[in-house]
Amino acid sequence: INPLRPLWEMDLYGKAFAAASHTGLTEMANGINQMRLDTEHEYFNSGVMLIDLTAARKLVTAEEVFACVSEHEKELILPDQDIISGLYGDRIIPLDSYKYNMTERLFAFHIRIGDRMNIDYVRRNAVIIHYCGRNKPWKSGYVGKLNVFYDETVQRMREQGYRTPEKTAE
Repeated sequence: INPLRPLWEMDLYGKAFAAASHTGLTEMANGINQMRLDTEHEYFNSGVMLIDLTAARKLVTAEEVFACVSEHEKELILPDQDIISGLYGDRIIPLDSYKYNMTERLFAFHIRIGDRMNIDYVRRNAVIIHYCGRNKPWKSGYVGKLNVFYDETVQRMREQGYRTPEKTAE
């Protein structure tokens, strides 16, 4: 909802990735994920990532990924981010979740605790709204407040003559 250029131009300081971590609101989940995956670094969400393809191609191998899957197959809950966090978490620069990975859960948490976060704050500060999980504004039964940004995008697309998606069933 705001310019991506600062993320796109971010210096990764030799790291392969940048991603939003599960800290703050989900600090307990972060600790559980660290124990589950036997890591000491943060657990990262794979929904929004900046990847230095040259560095990632040198770092990531199919053999290492498949070995991780084999070793941890019973513990993998969200396999993509479990593997990225488990194998490469120490090569990830944390992104600001409020800016680059604003979710309905994060927003709702701040509404519940009564701080001053509101739609205007999100509109001014967030760059990417991540509609994660099953709760999506393009599905019937959506519950939340951040659908306003999806609805505005669909409206702009219509005004510009683009074909727009219709709501789908759960």
